[in-house]
Amino acid sequence: MKKQCAWCSKAMGSIKIKKNNIRTVTHGICEECATKLFAELDLSIYDFLDTLKSPVVILEDNATVWGANKAARALLGKEHGQVHGKLGGVVFECAYSYLPGGCGKTEHCAGCTIRNTVTHTLKTGESTRLLPVILKQKSKDGAQDIQLYISTEKADNVVVLKIDTQKCA
Repeated sequence: MKKQCAWCSKAMGSIKIKKNNIRTVTHGICEECATKLFAELDLSIYDFLDTLKSPVVILEDNATVWGANKAARALLGKEHGQVHGKLGGVVFECAYSYLPGGCGKTEHCAGCTIRNTVTHTLKTGESTRLLPVILKQKSKDGAQDIQLYISTEKADNVVVLKIDTQKCA
């Protein structure tokens, strides 16, 4: 199935539809239309993201964080300057990102559900919805397991990662 911009009808790639995929997005907004829309609304992308109630992180290739909304920064205990341009494992305080080699370069990273899901969505355009994830997060006492549910959606050259702390419908 083809994905297209809902504003200008520009082709935005194709989407593989799985039989059990209830939520298939066939329309989005291309970068050019988004830029025009935000200019007309006199709204920056950061201000727009902050209007979203759910924690949302925008990731680029190699799981590098482009930005995070206010809800995500609050959940992660970060300020804007602590997320932009940083690797996802650092932003999420992954315990393994503190090992020699850092985020993306330890033996544990190959099995990282967040990294693998973001990479898969970026490469294929396939979305995920409420995928359960256990994050081994660095804490004062060493590391603690945090249960998250992630949803991903590709938007041009980035992945929008929505974070839920409990499974919802």
